[in-house]
Amino acid sequence: MADHDRRNPHLLYMLGFSVDPLAASHMSDGPDVLASTPDGDLAVIECTTGALNNDGKLSKLLLRLNTAQDRLTSMGHKHARCVAVMVTTLHSEHLTDVQEATRKGIVVLTAEGLNSLLGRTKSTPDANRLFEEWWQQAQPVDSMQQELGEHVASSLLSQTRHTL
Repeated sequence: MADHDRRNPHLLYMLGFSVDPLAASHMSDGPDVLASTPDGDLAVIECTTGALNNDGKLSKLLLRLNTAQDRLTSMGHKHARCVAVMVTTLHSEHLTDVQEATRKGIVVLTAEGLNSLLGRTKSTPDANRLFEEWWQQAQPVDSMQQELGEHVASSLLSQTRHTL
């Protein structure tokens, strides 16, 4: 486990997540870190010092995300949400594959993002709020457009009923 792999669980803990970094070390094919919120949502996290998609890391992360979601569902926790997070020590200006990751619904934390999270440790930790931010980032644009369309349609229908 690289140094940044060891530091990330500590940062997540300081942000209010429940983290078991040892769990990932026992799974040769598992994620680097699993972090859960007080509400029971789960962040499946991979760490890298290089490009995001080195050695197919993005596909591996998505597979691990699906595996985690399937396991939670099979254990009766189908309400729990899972989000994939790729952490890199590189600055965003040195990355060319961020769009590919975000198109696949993966949240990308660069060096700048890690510094921002470090700043958030100075206030009361709120892992649920941070997870919700990541969840919103991970939603495909098509899905958000559909939800917005449904919301607009519902609002119009409601307004029409009130005017009748």
